[in-house]
Amino acid sequence: MKKKVVTILLGLTLCLSPFAVSCSPKSVMPKEEPCVYVPSQLGQADMPVGIYVGPTPVMKNEFTGFDTPSLITSVQYGRLKDAGVNLVYGHNESGSDEDIQKSMDLCEQYDMGYLAFIHIAGFFREENGKIICYEDYPEEEQERVKADFIKELDRYRHHPAFAGVKFCDEMGTDTFPALVSAKKIFEELCPGKLFYTNLLGDRATAEMMKYAPYFADKKVTDDLELLRDGYEHYCESFLQEVSSPIISFDNYPIEATGVNQSFTRNINRVMKIAHENDVPFWNFIQAGKWDSTTVMPNRAELSWQIAMSLAYDCKGIQLFSFYTPFEFLSQEKDGIVRMAVNSDGSVNEIYYDIVHVMNEVHAYDEYLMRAVWKGTMQSDHPSYAGYIYSAPMDSFCQVSGIESDGAQVLAGCYNYQGMPMLYLVNNSVTNSTSVTIEFSKNVKGKTVIGAKETKFSSEGKKYTCQLEPGQGGVMIIE
Repeated sequence: MKKKVVTILLGLTLCLSPFAVSCSPKSVMPKEEPCVYVPSQLGQADMPVGIYVGPTPVMKNEFTGFDTPSLITSVQYGRLKDAGVNLVYGHNESGSDEDIQKSMDLCEQYDMGYLAFIHIAGFFREENGKIICYEDYPEEEQERVKADFIKELDRYRHHPAFAGVKFCDEMGTDTFPALVSAKKIFEELCPGKLFYTNLLGDRATAEMMKYAPYFADKKVTDDLELLRDGYEHYCESFLQEVSSPIISFDNYPIEATGVNQSFTRNINRVMKIAHENDVPFWNFIQAGKWDSTTVMPNRAELSWQIAMSLAYDCKGIQLFSFYTPFEFLSQEKDGIVRMAVNSDGSVNEIYYDIVHVMNEVHAYDEYLMRAVWKGTMQSDHPSYAGYIYSAPMDSFCQVSGIESDGAQVLAGCYNYQGMPMLYLVNNSVTNSTSVTIEFSKNVKGKTVIGAKETKFSSEGKKYTCQLEPGQGGVMIIE
């Protein structure tokens, strides 16, 4: 594996409140350390870019009619590298030592981290209509579950590509004590590695947020705090009980009826919770279609999801699902499911869109990973893809206003190593736009848009640049 020189402790969350300092139009900001989590396999300024389902193993099943080749190959990992992926989440290869070892070997070869999928089964169960967690098991059962978990970890934890475990997905609050118990055992053996769990999005019902995955037959929740505070209580309970170094969620907006507005609402809510609890957040990006309600995102829609996330201080991008999970094979066969890479190893058009968009993202992730978020500004334009739920600032350091002609522009405002920085987003998936940044005085700096760096000097205390539909870009004021 390629060795990278770093100056912080990787595999740990480093945080400082994003609201610690401000700046005046005539001053620069003191340098601040951002709140990030970086797996040890990546460099300090590498933004984690994960795929929820890594390359799938061979599947032969005469009863279902599915016969798929192994995609755990150098060809597929080369494709992942080209697509900017640096963190692979195990899934269907779980349970096969040979497949997992080969996946980790290829991750090491291509400078990626690997999250082994170790089933949560065993740390909680449903019994007589109630969820029983590990801490309430008889001592003998606790010892057995712990021994099985340690045995699984011992198979993989010494590999250089091992970044942690993908432990569970979209659990309810009644299962959080099980996560606490498992995480304690995990951290004793794997210090500095990631105990990864993903949360529900804010479209979940109160029953889902309490009882998932056993919510189907639960009609009413008696959790008064959850009923009163809803999604905020759910997320905060997770962070405070489980003490996760990140908060991750999914909410997929590209639907047959258009862009679902809950996407930007969810980002805003999680961003606030993450900042209040001094952890970074990672967001899932819809990179395929899997039922009749979703549609395949085009390049602008893919870029827009990522750009809107980054404008709100997202420090990790996750793509769902990239490869076709075995659970979706029948729907893929029927033409309902389409991911970046099909189960036979062929690619769809979104793969090339991912390569294009992630090439742009990695051109400025060094800036975003080293920057501290301060708020947002926006232009006053009636055309937008996602409603902005946060209250914008009127000005930020030397920036006194934003104007645009083709669509609304959102700007995430950051302190980048003591310099004001804007992350500009075209909040439209159909219209290109020019954006004019107004300053309190003439300034100079640089932009990074479309992976192209440009030096600029403002004239008449203004500077104008172009953004394609859904595109993001960085402006640094020196």
